[in-house]
Amino acid sequence: MSDKLTWFKFSPSDWMMGRIRKLPKEVQADFIALMCVYWNNLCCLTVEDAQLEVGEKTFEQLVKYKIVKINEDWIEIHFLDIQLKLIDQDAKSKSESGRMGNLKRWHSDLFQQVKDGKLSLKKAEYLAKQSYPDRTPIAEQSQNIAEKKRKEENREEKRESNRFTAPTISEIQQYAKEKKYVSFNAARFHAYYESNGWKVGKNKMKDWKAAARGWQSRESENTQVQTTASKYDFL
Repeated sequence: MSDKLTWFKFSPSDWMMGRIRKLPKEVQADFIALMCVYWNNLCCLTVEDAQLEVGEKTFEQLVKYKIVKINEDWIEIHFLDIQLKLIDQDAKSKSESGRMGNLKRWHSDLFQQVKDGKLSLKKAEYLAKQSYPDRTPIAEQSQNIAEKKRKEENREEKRESNRFTAPTISEIQQYAKEKKYVSFNAARFHAYYESNGWKVGKNKMKDWKAAARGWQSRESENTQVQTTASKYDFL
């Protein structure tokens, strides 16, 4: 609302046709200054303060021509009061709309009761707070719930990424090709670990590529041993 209170509507035609035009130019100028002070104070200004702003004589003329009205100890400038009331109603409507949006998102049951007229928005927000003992405002509760939801989703994604998925023979062959394992037997590797439930020792396998590298290393050592042994077959 503060942004909208930086200005107010002023109609030149209303000014030209209004009673203010019957008054001296000095009084007209003082009235413009008084309107600005009145608006800047959220349309709350005492008679005493108004007289200090424009002087008692000018103030009497404004009251006499019913441009300014007195209500007990306060002054009223009707067209500005109407504008402020409309701004207040608009701000209230937008605030309620946002609050209803939060209620609908996080407390759909309470939202429906408010919509059906079975519960006031204020009471629904009170009940919503009871669900969350931290007693934070409902907007903050909504943010907290959203944050918790994001953290849960992140944890679930991490669990999914850490969850082992057995590779296909084709995937093993592709990896062996990338690593340039010429004699790597992908089908044999797959069959071996498939038969033992994809375990390394007694533990569930976490990284089949690491297991493939270990498999290749052992295969290379066995091949080297067999090659060395064959050199002394003649003995």
